[in-house]
Amino acid sequence: MGDISTAIRMITNTHLTDKVRMFDAEVNSVSMTDRTCEVTMIGGKSANTLTVRLMASADDGLLMKPTIGSTIVVMMSEYTAPFVAKYSGVDSITMLGGDLKGLVKVDDLVTQLNNLEDFVKDLAQKYNAHTHTSACTAGGATTNPVLPPDQETGVITNTQASDLENTNITQG
Repeated sequence: MGDISTAIRMITNTHLTDKVRMFDAEVNSVSMTDRTCEVTMIGGKSANTLTVRLMASADDGLLMKPTIGSTIVVMMSEYTAPFVAKYSGVDSITMLGGDLKGLVKVDDLVTQLNNLEDFVKDLAQKYNAHTHTSACTAGGATTNPVLPPDQETGVITNTQASDLENTNITQG
């Protein structure tokens, strides 16, 4: 029977095709160690449970942990093990093995940088406005501090979010 079906597929030029199926499923459990989740198919006549891959292979690419109880779209074929194609709820996202520790909250970082920049500008202004009495000259002359030439013209401008953010990665 196998030889006949193979011959028919060769004659009809369908021997290189794959039957891809997609279906909705509910997430029952997640194993971040195995990078899989157990799901129950939604709809249809039966409620099959199966193990689904969270990523193409267990490496350090993009790993999204689905929320238990959320709905995902599972894809599978005759030649490919089931994997998550879409997520309705995500608890965490790990990129490149998590070595970079996470994404910066740009608005919070801009606020902190601007506070620091304002503080430094205020200190520089007070330093430059400060005078002291010199005891080395007759009559007690006042002197202003002298900044090195590279600091006299230094201008600190407040950081803008656009200076820091990568607009290709956003939070919905």
